[in-house]
Amino acid sequence: MRLLLSTLWQQFRTLPHLVWAYVVLTLGLVAVWVADPLLGQRVIDSVGSLESGKLPENFLQLFGVWMGVSVVLCLMQALHKYLCWRIMNRSYIRFMQESYRSVLQMDVIQHLSRRAGAIIKKIDNASDTLWDLGFQIFEVIIPSSITGVIFLVIAFRVNAPLTGGIAVMLAAYGIALWYVTMKAEPLQKRVSRLWVSVVGRAYDVATNILPVKSSAAEARELERMRALQNRAFSLQIRADRHWATLEGINMFIILRATIIGGGLALAVGGHLSLGELFFFLFIVFRLVAPIEVIGAFLPKWNEKMEKVRMGVQIASLPSMVQNRPGAKTLPKISGAMEFHDVSFSYSQAGTMSVMHDDEMEEEMDILHGHTPEECKDMHCPHHPHVAMEDGETTTEEETRKDPPRRYALQNIDFSVKAGEHIAFVGHSGSGKSTLASLINRFYDVTEGAITIDGSDLRDLDMHWWRGSVGLVLQDNTMFNDSIIENIRYTRADATDAEVFEAAKRAAAHAFIEHMPEGYRTVIGERGIKLSGGERQRLAIARAILKKPSIVLLDEATSALDSITERSVQEGIKELITGRTSFIIAHRLSTVRRVDRIAILEGGHLIALAPHEELLKTCPVYKEMVTLQSHGLLAE
Repeated sequence: MRLLLSTLWQQFRTLPHLVWAYVVLTLGLVAVWVADPLLGQRVIDSVGSLESGKLPENFLQLFGVWMGVSVVLCLMQALHKYLCWRIMNRSYIRFMQESYRSVLQMDVIQHLSRRAGAIIKKIDNASDTLWDLGFQIFEVIIPSSITGVIFLVIAFRVNAPLTGGIAVMLAAYGIALWYVTMKAEPLQKRVSRLWVSVVGRAYDVATNILPVKSSAAEARELERMRALQNRAFSLQIRADRHWATLEGINMFIILRATIIGGGLALAVGGHLSLGELFFFLFIVFRLVAPIEVIGAFLPKWNEKMEKVRMGVQIASLPSMVQNRPGAKTLPKISGAMEFHDVSFSYSQAGTMSVMHDDEMEEEMDILHGHTPEECKDMHCPHHPHVAMEDGETTTEEETRKDPPRRYALQNIDFSVKAGEHIAFVGHSGSGKSTLASLINRFYDVTEGAITIDGSDLRDLDMHWWRGSVGLVLQDNTMFNDSIIENIRYTRADATDAEVFEAAKRAAAHAFIEHMPEGYRTVIGERGIKLSGGERQRLAIARAILKKPSIVLLDEATSALDSITERSVQEGIKELITGRTSFIIAHRLSTVRRVDRIAILEGGHLIALAPHEELLKTCPVYKEMVTLQSHGLLAE
């Protein structure tokens, strides 16, 4: 509840006028709610004292006021509900915007370590749940609870024994509520996490449908989904048994029976008037209203709160790569870069804090054929209890707090002249792409520093720096948008003519012209309607259009045939000419043309020299060249 109210308060702080309007209207509504049964009591008591065939002098006046208050009550309730709708709609939009901003600001490592579908599902669930719970709290629970407290105070003054009986019933229900919640809450949390896993897995399958089809894995994926769903269903049944206990306790019937039975007994004894009995029967509605709302939500309360928690967790994930205070930009980039004893560890960059979601752990347990309890007993290797050599165990939580430092790069030290072209070469896992990511500042170095024209990258404005780097990856995905907008993405203000020119220089113009709608052709999610080579050429066109100061090419021509590669190489040559460029490539023809080649092995820089010199001095590079196949350096 604290998390829910705290999250709602964060949204309401930006709506002071609406919040004050809500406070005033709620207090007014409470006042009318309180006045309504009190006036009704007086009207009924006046009728009860009628002499045969004669109305009291003030009866019509009292009855008219009572009806007038009822009309005002109807209008105020409608206005109150409208105001709550407006507040929650504004809060919903703001939470979605903040969450989307958080997703955009998440580090690359956090995106790579989480399922995209699960992230969006968590935010969507949290937004919907915040609206539902917030509306019920502010439209029903708060005003009804305030009114209920006032009614109990008034009722105690009217008749203490009957009010005491009502209070005992409410307290007993509260204890039952607490007991059932304690039993069902852990189960409901696990159910929520499993359903997130179900959605995340479905998204994974949908976005990787080609491997599923090519492996004839449809049945296996159905079975995997069925296992997750069955586990969630069985846990929900266990939780529902507890919730069913509450359903057997109908507070409206219990309080009504208490008031009628006790009230009539008191009335017969002359201790309660007919109007006062009416008052007690009326307040039952106000006392039970918040209880009914809570009771209706409670079977799903913990599930909903878990959705809020997971959504807020995503929205509040800290970014490991951030601008330092006073981050600056450079008036001009010449391109001289230096790597000062650079080391990098993924565990220190935040991987451990984002890769091990609880729902993923339970999903892995189920898919290996064990329940979490069985897995714990069997010491499964994927369970968060890790056996130590001395027989003791350490929990995953302890590992997260103090993760082992395993370096992907270590003690990288070299300088690059302005306009120089450097190739990164090495076996798979040697650290080439990691080094490129550090240059683009997707990660920050763990130790050491990288400088551009003498300025530490960490002292520069992160967004300005990334805007100065042209990046072409080995696997380039596109937006589900038109070709022209995909190319223009790196420079939103680029004209159509500039986009066309960039496409021509990237050898993309010809195939684009043959598309059904040319540059206006929508290419599908992640550019699925294009071949790998076509997507690569669009990515090169993006980089050319960007006019960057630094260029990073990660296997930029790997998906191209030899004929297309020759065309694209002209565009790449124009792109990198006069710009400091870093190239990861396996094509010997590409590597030979650079100024120097950096040989990486096991995260260490073991050599840095031109091609001819490396053939004489570096056995690793010489072996790769010797074993080359079809112009590709051996891995």
